[in-house]
Amino acid sequence: MMGQTRHSGLTGALSAIALMLTAAPVSALEVHIAQEDSQVLRPRVGDQILRYIEAEQEGLWRDAANGYTAMLEEGRLEPFEHATVLQLRGRVFYELDDPLGAVSDWRAAVALNALGPETENTLRLNAGQLLIGEGDYAAGTQLIETALALGAPLSGDIAMRMAQAYGQMSDYASGLPFARQAFDLADNRQQSHYSLLLFYFENLGLEEDQLDLIVDMVELWPEEKRYWTRWAALLGRQDRVEEAFNVNVVMYNNGLLTENDELVRLVQYYAYNGYPFRAGDILSREINSGRVEGTPQNLRMLASYWRQAREWDRALPVLHRVATTTGFGPDYEALGEALYQRGQFAEAEVMFVQALEQGNIRRPGDTMTLVGNARYEQHDFEGAIDAFERALSWEYSRATAQGWIDFIERRIAIIRRGEELVHVTAIERCEIWLEAERRSVPTDDTEFTDDNRRVFELPSECGTYFNRVGERLPDWVGYL
Repeated sequence: MMGQTRHSGLTGALSAIALMLTAAPVSALEVHIAQEDSQVLRPRVGDQILRYIEAEQEGLWRDAANGYTAMLEEGRLEPFEHATVLQLRGRVFYELDDPLGAVSDWRAAVALNALGPETENTLRLNAGQLLIGEGDYAAGTQLIETALALGAPLSGDIAMRMAQAYGQMSDYASGLPFARQAFDLADNRQQSHYSLLLFYFENLGLEEDQLDLIVDMVELWPEEKRYWTRWAALLGRQDRVEEAFNVNVVMYNNGLLTENDELVRLVQYYAYNGYPFRAGDILSREINSGRVEGTPQNLRMLASYWRQAREWDRALPVLHRVATTTGFGPDYEALGEALYQRGQFAEAEVMFVQALEQGNIRRPGDTMTLVGNARYEQHDFEGAIDAFERALSWEYSRATAQGWIDFIERRIAIIRRGEELVHVTAIERCEIWLEAERRSVPTDDTEFTDDNRRVFELPSECGTYFNRVGERLPDWVGYL
């Protein structure tokens, strides 16, 4: 009777051992004692186990471990008893922060095939999670896969750990189903569930799945800039540039874009979508605020936006700042082009010449052609021809330069013919006037020279070509 009472008490104590520990990395660490008719503990063994369980309850984990070890070393245990002691000692090792010791005992207990399928699967799950926590991802996932194949239920926590482990091994094809199950089985989805699934979508190149998921993430956590940024990047990779641009605009308007690179990318989107003025306005403001660095590269970008928007008054001071800061030939050339567009041809000519002197010009022949253009606009035709003749030295600018030379020479010829026509017409008018005057009868007021030649009161235009007695001046002799 006493033996039955003690055995009943032991059975009750052991039945209460469905112990669950929630410490990481194990999500559901359980130890079960089988209660099948064919699997019982002998009283002697049960008494020993009960004593060590009581030590555990008092926190005497080392004493309990030593006790279980002594039982195993005696070698007088039946397979079920042996497996039970290994199971219990494994739990104690876990409490003593010896996860590999716990794994070793649980795997040994499973190998005895004496605890029943449910308990053995539980030990496989627990051991697999501990191995994953220790970085042995291959062994850990293999144990858990075995347990699942043998009928162990898959929880959301186990699915999450399996997905994380396969991700560590870069085995994305094996891990994706677990990532999906972790997501689907979660009672209260956290950011970690979304991030893990997104990780798999990215590594497997599932862009549509990524896009659908990231949109949900933006809606759930609108304050998270990284999700907005990823959304815009996904749209950009799919050539949905306008949508990506709109996402960036929303981010900027909501104060999510604060870094140099983010703001530069935004203004580039504006320019790409045909809004150079808006791009320049934002970039100018952000450079002045200090959030975008005032580097020559960024200033060149700002100037290019003002030039695209034909805002020459805004572009000029920026270009001047860049050119005088860098002393770089192309920067002087850009400043010259802006001055030329403003109609400041003399200043533009100086900048083009300065650009050539500083060097590093990609196509100096074209720059020399610009010198010729600036001189032509100042009506310095000879100086323009000189510049164009120099531009003939480069093959790529030769045709354009020769075209300008021919054009200017034709214009000079036309101008000269026009000037000649003006002079010829004036001289002819004066000749007619003089002929009429010579035929007229002199009056008492008519003046004569000492050698009796008549003096004429010439009209003002005739004084350019004739002297006072009606003779052609030397410069105009033989003009007709």
